[in-house]
Amino acid sequence: MAAQTYDIITVGGGIAGSILARAMAQHGAKVLVLESATSFRDRVRGEAIAPWSTKETMEMGVYDILMAAGANHLQYWNEYHGTEVMDRLDFVANSVPQTPMLAIYHPDLQEALINAAADAGAEVRRGARVSDINLSGIPTVTANLDGQSAEF
Repeated sequence: MAAQTYDIITVGGGIAGSILARAMAQHGAKVLVLESATSFRDRVRGEAIAPWSTKETMEMGVYDILMAAGANHLQYWNEYHGTEVMDRLDFVANSVPQTPMLAIYHPDLQEALINAAADAGAEVRRGARVSDINLSGIPTVTANLDGQSAEF
């Protein structure tokens, strides 16, 4: 079977892979995203986007996507001693970009971004298990999809 040809293949449809796939597809590249998860699950990790990164989401054009997926603005960081607020940091007033922190449930963030990549024209294959990446000659990626091996 002949390999299917793409300009860019991202192995993983997480935050970086999906944002890259979206941007490249918007600029006319033929993009494939190979993501192992059929649905994103909750894992222990940060679900807050720092103020300087909030500004970057705006510059990358994904801020509105995150807000539509349920992101919330966190303007303040409170430090407590028991129930008493001991200190309060205002992100908007005190950060260089003067933007709030964003908080979003991580699976919703990932789902929104991979869907945005697909909406921009990237082909997204979920449940893909990459078994080989060969960079010699014509680069190829081999993945198992639905129990069958496919080469891209």
